[in-house]
Amino acid sequence: MQSGNETTVQKVELDILQKATELNPGRFPIEAFPKVLQKVFKECENSLNYPIPYLGGSILLATSLAIGHTHKIEVKKGFVLNAVLYLVIVGRPGTNKSHPLSYAFAPIYKRDEISYTTYKRELLVYEEQCSILSKERSKSGITLQKPVHKKFLVNDYTPEVLNEIHDFNRRGLCVCADEISGWIKNFGRYNKGSEQEFWLSNWSGKPIILDRKGGDKFHISNPFISVGGTIQSGLLNLFSKEDRSVNGFIDRILFVMPDNLQKEYWSENDLDEEVTNKYTQVLNNLLNLNPEETITLKLSPLAKETLFKWQRKNTDLCNDQTSDSIAGIFSKLDIYVGRFALIFQMLRWSCSECEKNEIEKESIDSAIALIEYFRHNALKVHNYIHSSPIDREPENIRLWFNDLPPSFKTSEAVQIGVKFEIRERRVAEHLNKTELFTKKKHGEYTKISG
Repeated sequence: MQSGNETTVQKVELDILQKATELNPGRFPIEAFPKVLQKVFKECENSLNYPIPYLGGSILLATSLAIGHTHKIEVKKGFVLNAVLYLVIVGRPGTNKSHPLSYAFAPIYKRDEISYTTYKRELLVYEEQCSILSKERSKSGITLQKPVHKKFLVNDYTPEVLNEIHDFNRRGLCVCADEISGWIKNFGRYNKGSEQEFWLSNWSGKPIILDRKGGDKFHISNPFISVGGTIQSGLLNLFSKEDRSVNGFIDRILFVMPDNLQKEYWSENDLDEEVTNKYTQVLNNLLNLNPEETITLKLSPLAKETLFKWQRKNTDLCNDQTSDSIAGIFSKLDIYVGRFALIFQMLRWSCSECEKNEIEKESIDSAIALIEYFRHNALKVHNYIHSSPIDREPENIRLWFNDLPPSFKTSEAVQIGVKFEIRERRVAEHLNKTELFTKKKHGEYTKISG
């Protein structure tokens, strides 16, 4: 139980969080998270140079998987959501995208490693028994159960294998890849058109029903597959190719795309092992939940009032949009705000800040703060995808490009680059970008856009 004093302090903190979010929606709302995790963010930034938005997004994704289908949120009767997230970390090379993802998933990697060792041991026993009992089984009808490998994380897979893995572990999976571009590029690789439809349905929580002549049959009524990984900003157009910008696919993606991140010098500070131990315990508390049941949490009256008030504002924003693509982005936030509320309630419970009997207002407030952060990033990605190639470049490159004549020689480009502190090697890299320049002949170029 919280004392009146603690409740007052928490309300002040949430009010500050709301104001900070309104003033700077591009800032990752670290205060939305339990204090234990806030310390993890800050210590990892200080010692490992992990950008807080990257680590925060990674921990959200890992928490989503740790919850799996053990808990859901009932927004109202007939409207129940799971904690599935599709989340992509975006940045330039060298901005430390991958390491925060590995850090956040380390406790889950460990469980998969232990599970694999157990599977290999059981498989060896099974094969030995099959060899010994081969003759007896044919006479007595003895059957042996072949062991299966239960795992949480999937990287390289075919659609058939993914369904099989999920059948083995119905608690939940995550397709987690350092380079998430492979996930997109594989759409249609095995069954043209059907894989993208599968991911649209999975996000919505629709059952997986698969009947194939002469093949396996699957019926997973309560599927749970989150997706996440990293991508370089230059590859963001993959999310809008084919019909993905009009069928709602890109609207389902949460983008973590901080402004002006640069590669940093290594920190000389070491991370206190206790920080990692505390994070591991938070995630393990969730991973240890009973996988055999699904508990649905309802909203407290105050939480419901707060959430419905926000939804009315979001609905007005959707209706005011002249762009269908932006309206689509805003519309999907109605779903994600509920999922975030569930995640925050479970995180706060795992950090011993509350019970998990219902979704509290504090979890809704945190969810709304995070939603506004992702709204900001979704608009940023939308503008990036629909902008001209030069508009996506850093400011000094744009100024250099604008200063170039319509046609020029390499030496001129290098000389103008000096004016904007652009090294010769970087000038050469940009001259090879076919979306910006046409090479007329050796050493001579023409601008394409601008």
